[in-house]
Amino acid sequence: MIRVEDVVTSDIPVSEGRSGVDWDAISAAQRERLFGLALVILQERNDAADAVQGAFEKGFRHRDQLRSGVGPEAWLARITCNEAISLARRRRIRRWVPFGDSDEPAIHEEAAILDRIVVDDALRHLRPKHRAVVALHYLHGYGIDEIGSILGIPRGTVASRLHHARETPRQMLAKHRTES
Repeated sequence: MIRVEDVVTSDIPVSEGRSGVDWDAISAAQRERLFGLALVILQERNDAADAVQGAFEKGFRHRDQLRSGVGPEAWLARITCNEAISLARRRRIRRWVPFGDSDEPAIHEEAAILDRIVVDDALRHLRPKHRAVVALHYLHGYGIDEIGSILGIPRGTVASRLHHARETPRQMLAKHRTES
């Protein structure tokens, strides 16, 4: 495991790496985006912060493995997803916080609020690797091929996970609406 002390005391300058990539600037620019990605997967702020920290440490430590033609942002997103999924497995997360980060609903209509609660509940039931695909697709705007590249999985697996991730909330919402 990579320790923060190793990174801080490393004799390799932080701003050097693959052909002039400024790792300080990338870290500053991507930290919030990667935190949001990890938060969607893990559903817990402290765990998400740990996953992002681990991703930056691994990215920095293995920056020489960044392939030409692959943007450091996509590479860090992949590492972050992998770190978050691994952390979820290690901690066997069973408690989840709401999908959104806001305490106050944007829409005050009762039906919309209930629908949001049902969708949040459905997302809590998804496995972390399904939430990762949802986060990359809906929150960060990546296409199926890009998600496959980021996560290192085939296009068909991405499509399958995305389909499953869509189907779970649909079924729960339909059940909720018929019960109401």
